Amino acid sequence: QDNKDRAMTSPINLAMQKFFNLIGAGHRSLKSHVYPALIATVLSAISITGVNIFGASNSNSTVVYCMVILGMAMGLLSHLLLDLCTKDGIRINGKRYAFVPEIDLFKADGVVEQIVRRFLYVLNILLFVALFLLWWWM
Repeated sequence: QDNKDRAMTSPINLAMQKFFNLIGAGHRSLKSHVYPALIATVLSAISITGVNIFGASNSNSTVVYCMVILGMAMGLLSHLLLDLCTKDGIRINGKRYAFVPEIDLFKADGVVEQIVRRFLYVLNILLFVALFLLWWWM
């Protein structure tokens, strides 16, 4: 089995596939990106307002949970935006929505995606270093 086959059969992937089947969401659909992000955001908002649904014993634990959940929500929403930047775009009621024309230059895993991915990796590292330095100086 190659890595793609193993990833498709992981417990997390299977749980997500079952959730998407339950809500009737296909790949690159609005439902597959927005619904999970909304759930994560609501859970985070509930925790931030002081309702401790995670059973955390102190506020530091709650903050960590909120950061993880908000990170998941932001990841899903950024995935939606990045899908909009591919030639396939996203599908809503069978209609394609995308920021780019339907040409191979913008296909998934194409040249443009590789450039954007490398830029985002560098940006991610720079932001992590900046956050670490900010924490160090405080």
